[in-house]
Formats: sequence, C-alpha cells, structure tokens
Amino acid sequence: MLLRFAIVFSVVAIIISIVAGVKSFQFTNGCYSYLRLAGNAPTVERAEKFLKKVVTYIDKNNLDIGNSSFLIFRPTNDLDNWSGQMRAAYKIVADLSEQTDVSQLTKDNALMKIREVVGYVPDNIAYYPYQVFMIFFLAIFWILAIVFWIWLGILAMIPY
Repeated sequence: MLLRFAIVFSVVAIIISIVAGVKSFQFTNGCYSYLRLAGNAPTVERAEKFLKKVVTYIDKNNLDIGNSSFLIFRPTNDLDNWSGQMRAAYKIVADLSEQTDVSQLTKDNALMKIREVVGYVPDNIAYYPYQVFMIFFLAIFWILAIVFWIWLGILAMIPY
C-alpha cells in the first residue's frame, strides 16, 4: 500500500514538473527571448520587430490583467503595468521607425529607454494564471513522494 502511494505521488509530481517545464519553455521561447533581443537591438527597426512579437505573445496569452505573485500581491508582478510598459515601448519604436527625419541621437535615446523597460519580467509569469497551483502542488507532491519513499526505505531495513 505504501509503495502505491509513493509511486502515485512520484508520478503526479513528475507530471506537474513536466508541465511547469513546458510552460517555462513556452514563455522563454515566445516572449522572454524576444525581450532580450529587443533590449540588445542595435537599431530601432530591429527593436520594433522583437517587441511586436512580445506584445503579440502578451495578447495571445492574456498576460495583461492580474498579478503573477504567488501569495502576496506585489506591484512589481502587476501584469497590467508590465504589459502597459511593453506596449508603450513598442509604440515608441514603431513611431520612430515610421519617421524618416529622426536624428540618430533620438533613436539611441529610444533604444536606451527600451533596454531599461525590457530588463524586468514579473516573477512566475511563465505559469500565470496557474502559478499558485503549480508551485503549491508541486511542492506538496514532491514532499509526499519523498516522505513515502523514505518511509518505505526505513520499513525495508526493519527485520521481520
């Protein structure tokens, strides 16, 4: 009976870990990598291209309302604020790339602003809106799996 519990808790913990890994991978490839590229873009046009993908990902995955905090609301994890900053950054570079009479100094200043804006990503955003479920149940099932496997190991050492 203990072996069944240990196996079930282990399997559930592994499944939740895989789902968390997939969600993290999807966010990294769909948004975070483009944020980094936009921050390192050498031209306004390149930054616009990358930020357009970021804004599209935000809209597609509904990352514009809510808070990605785990338990306590933190303003730094406010998705409305973060997505608004990304949209504003995209608007700046989109407006600049359309204009032909913009000085290089203005473009460089815009790129510096973009680097500052894209430098922060809210915590646990890859798992939003299931961040509480992911973190809480992941911890619970791993703890239970470990406890049952240790219990089975201790029982195996006791001679009958």
